[in-house]
Amino acid sequence: MKTHHTLLPLIALAILALALPCCRADSDPTEPAAPVSTRFAISSRAQESVADNELIHDYTVTFVNNVSTVCAVVERDESAAGFEHDEFDVELNPGYYTVYAYANRSALPENIRTALGSLSEGAPLPEGFADLTADFPAYAGAGSLIPMSGVMNGVEISSRPGVNTSIELIRMLARVEFEFSNASADPIEVTGVTFGPVYSGDVTALPVFDNNSRDIARPVILDGSLASTVEHDVDVRLTGEQRTLASHFYIRESVADSHPTGQFTFAVKVQRNGREEEDLYALAPDISAIRRNDYIQIPVILTDYSLDVDTEFYPPIGGYPAVVVEQNNNEYYIRFGSSGKFTIIPKVRRSADGSTVAPAYLDVEVDKVTDTSGILEGDDGQKLKVQSGELLGTLASGPSRGTAVVNLGITVTEPDRPASRTFRRNFHIVRD
Repeated sequence: MKTHHTLLPLIALAILALALPCCRADSDPTEPAAPVSTRFAISSRAQESVADNELIHDYTVTFVNNVSTVCAVVERDESAAGFEHDEFDVELNPGYYTVYAYANRSALPENIRTALGSLSEGAPLPEGFADLTADFPAYAGAGSLIPMSGVMNGVEISSRPGVNTSIELIRMLARVEFEFSNASADPIEVTGVTFGPVYSGDVTALPVFDNNSRDIARPVILDGSLASTVEHDVDVRLTGEQRTLASHFYIRESVADSHPTGQFTFAVKVQRNGREEEDLYALAPDISAIRRNDYIQIPVILTDYSLDVDTEFYPPIGGYPAVVVEQNNNEYYIRFGSSGKFTIIPKVRRSADGSTVAPAYLDVEVDKVTDTSGILEGDDGQKLKVQSGELLGTLASGPSRGTAVVNLGITVTEPDRPASRTFRRNFHIVRD
């Protein structure tokens, strides 16, 4: 560990005091200088599974008094092996300080590394240091060193013995992990995953907490950020027996507001028995925001069946053309541009040859309809009707816009198969 402290002869100290702000916590010149040694612990917020690249390898901790004077800079040089916890001692006058901490300096954007290199004890905190932003790409592969940052306000330095303070570092990226299971009779190779929408561009360098708690606040997308879909290569081979393997990557904090459903979506590329590669799509359930340091685990069960939907739309006479404005059934959301009656037809296909399972072998059930925007006609319990395996509904007339979420269950029972299989999906009906 390397601790920077200025040790000068008494005459030099007297001259320096004329030029630089005093480093007492409250800068009161009448207070006698009485620095005390205080032990600090620095640690990262634990995840369920922490790889070496997600641990602390080096750090810089800066103590600043209430007139923005840098009173101490504590550094630990880079360590080949990562660690979750470290301790150090620092001498400061009693009082209250703001503490800024950064870790894994080589993974930080250049502007932050430059700002850390400009810190000098006894000098003012560089202008804009507390409001730095970090420019991150949307995607980082597994094994990438993860940058960290942290800030604590009102940290007390006390002359009372035995008072220790913990400084928490927050990973500036989130981990997204897919867990693949093969529940089909065929061996399956997973070759890739796409995930989005994920933003690239600036984020706040320091974590933003929610309502003075230690919970990370929902990300605020800064101007100039761009949403895209990230692609992650996967090399996972699953036998015909039930087996689970995982693959992960990292993204910067993002929200799914730009997607019509307000949720993240993903696609999995698979090959079965050497046949042509196919894409399987779905919504990431109940994930509308990904915060820094989040650990997102998405289970993917690959079965003998795949689910698809067809949509028929009947707008009123004199209304908009009888077409769906945008239909992306693979992601389980359907967009309509006007009022009118519609029919959603769930279809289940056999993965072995792509053939369609007869409707007689399907049991379709609507578990719940959430329609806070009121875009569907009917009472809460009657907004969608199931008839002969099809969903019948009506988009309300008028200028209403919004989204309704349909929780749907589809059970497949074929006579030549000993066990049934139930799909549960969320369909999003979007009224533009």
